[in-house]
Amino acid sequence: SFCFPTILSNDFFTGLVVRPGYSLADTGAQSGVIGRQAFRNHEKALNELGLKPCKLDFTESTTGIGGGADCLATVMIPIGVCGKSLIGKWTVISDDNIPPLTPLGLFRKLHGVIDPVDKTIHYKEINKTQVMEELSSGHIAHSLMEFGDGFKLEDEPDGTNFEWQFR
Repeated sequence: SFCFPTILSNDFFTGLVVRPGYSLADTGAQSGVIGRQAFRNHEKALNELGLKPCKLDFTESTTGIGGGADCLATVMIPIGVCGKSLIGKWTVISDDNIPPLTPLGLFRKLHGVIDPVDKTIHYKEINKTQVMEELSSGHIAHSLMEFGDGFKLEDEPDGTNFEWQFR
């Protein structure tokens, strides 16, 4: 049988903090979301590697369990997972208390299997396993900055490469 917690006080959510370059694995997220301060921290960590996000000309809206959010920008962010370079789309929201939330799409793209007991994500598409970090809150975070030999995007089918936009 299941045991559901009872709310005994008027406590409220005060936010989670993850290390720069890390994100919460959120299979319920349909799109990437990141709070303003977490984005600034992540951007600084990227800059230290000679990388930068790319702001798009539009801003997507986002909603979640708590309703809508004040969306500030939609950005493409360089991602490194077990040495594989990718680009992820995140919406930056004004709430500073929201850490990066990795959307389901990233796990689908790499055929990710999340094992919360062993605290790993196995990516079948690249046959590599990433170790996750358990936060004191019990949430599980994973690195988005495992670039291996550096950030290297594969060419598009027509031969173009967009890597330069993130340097």
